[in-house]
Amino acid sequence: MFKWKLSLSVPAILKTALAIASLFLATFAFESTLENSYAAPPGPSKKLSKKGAKAYKINCVSCHGVHGDGQGDAGKFLKPPPRNFSKDKFKQGDSPQNIFDTISKGVPGTVMVGYGHLPEEDLWGLVYYILDFKSGKNK
Repeated sequence: MFKWKLSLSVPAILKTALAIASLFLATFAFESTLENSYAAPPGPSKKLSKKGAKAYKINCVSCHGVHGDGQGDAGKFLKPPPRNFSKDKFKQGDSPQNIFDTISKGVPGTVMVGYGHLPEEDLWGLVYYILDFKSGKNK
């Protein structure tokens, strides 16, 4: 009989399971209702950067990782893997509006759910925080 060998610690498994479960719950709990509901993009600011950093730690780290490299605890197990913000191409476009739409609506065919339920200011903060990974400001 085949014996399973546990290669991850129990806390790591629980942390990963919690992160994946939260992604699936978010998928079913919220619908994106963002069709033309927001004003023009604000420019980057320190206030938005702070909001983005906080929102990123709460909503994105489990998949995209602390350094935006796609190596979060849950991200290591996802197919397709989460975007590495500093190296990978943004498939839905790399303008602030494109990134806003991606965060708000999610990416079909992936586990990247929409976060349209977040306050608009937090969404724009995430946009600029993610763009800072690309430019090397968030290392």
